[in-house]
Amino acid sequence: YGVKLLGSKRKLECIESTPELARIVRDTPWHLNLNLGAMIFSCFWLIANGFWVWAIIYLVLSSIFWPAALVISIILFLIGNQISWRDGERWGNNYYEFASMQYFWNCLAAIVLTISGLVILFIKVGL
Repeated sequence: YGVKLLGSKRKLECIESTPELARIVRDTPWHLNLNLGAMIFSCFWLIANGFWVWAIIYLVLSSIFWPAALVISIILFLIGNQISWRDGERWGNNYYEFASMQYFWNCLAAIVLTISGLVILFIKVGL
C-alpha cells in the first residue's frame, strides 16, 4: 500500500528492514496524509525540505500570477508529504525524522490558523 509513492529502492529497503517502520508506512493511508503546513507556509516548507528551485518558482509565481501559487499550495497540501519523502535529499533513510518534521509543520499551521481565526472572531464580535 503506497509503495509507489515511497521513492527510491534504497528507501524502500530501509523501511522493509525495520518491521515496526514497515507497519507504520504500510498502514498509513497516504491519500489522507494531508500536510496543512505545506499549504500555509509553502515557500518556507519548500526551503526546509530542500526544494530551493521550487521555492524560487513559487515566489516568482506568487508575485506575478497568484492563482498559480494558490494551485501549488493546494497541491502541496494534498501530496506534499509524498513529494518530500520521495524526492527530498534531506531525509536519506530516516523516516522518523521525516515524520516528526512534517508533524511540526502541521502543528505550526494549526496553531497559526487557530490564532488567526480567534483574532478575526474577536474583531468581528468587537471585543
